Amino acid sequence: MHLTMKLTTLLLLVTLFCVTTSCKKDDDNNDPDCVKEENYFTAEFDGQILEPYWRTGFGTTRYTFGVNRDNQYNAWVLSVRIEEPDIYIYIWIIDVNGVGFYPIEYVTYDDLMPPLYQKNYVQIEYTDIIADDGYPFMYLSMENTSGIDITSYDSSKGVLVGTFTCGLYAPSNPNDIKQISGEFNINMTTYDPYTKPCWL
Repeated sequence: MHLTMKLTTLLLLVTLFCVTTSCKKDDDNNDPDCVKEENYFTAEFDGQILEPYWRTGFGTTRYTFGVNRDNQYNAWVLSVRIEEPDIYIYIWIIDVNGVGFYPIEYVTYDDLMPPLYQKNYVQIEYTDIIADDGYPFMYLSMENTSGIDITSYDSSKGVLVGTFTCGLYAPSNPNDIKQISGEFNINMTTYDPYTKPCWL
């Protein structure tokens, strides 16, 4: 009896904490002056629209759109945390030297290990599902299913704008094939993952 009451009290406290600290993303911002014009990402996958969110609670407060640029390889890595479903989307783009089309390549588990910056690819990884082969359940890009179209690029300012589309397969079940498409807009002079975008 006492154990049940303690567990019930604990559950209520955790629920109250999440409500007061916004463990999930905040309500949409209705600011009429807000324009979603840069430093955003959106994709369509498995019938859903996927976008990064403003993550708060449990010591973490940030915009879940990560951008890493490696000037040595002219490479960009986009990492996007999605709230529902709980997944990460990774896009690797190498040898970026201007606007144009960059084919997406076929990758396996081995390609996810060093050395890095070897291929253009897309990876979707589920954070809470383990596949039958023991790896986190994921989808990896296939070749000859389109690629990344860079429509605006400025190396000095760190501007990268484009769209992407490709087929994906599940390494644990190669017959499980899906499609992803989307767009991204990055300006490194204004990119700050610790400042909440006005549209969130």
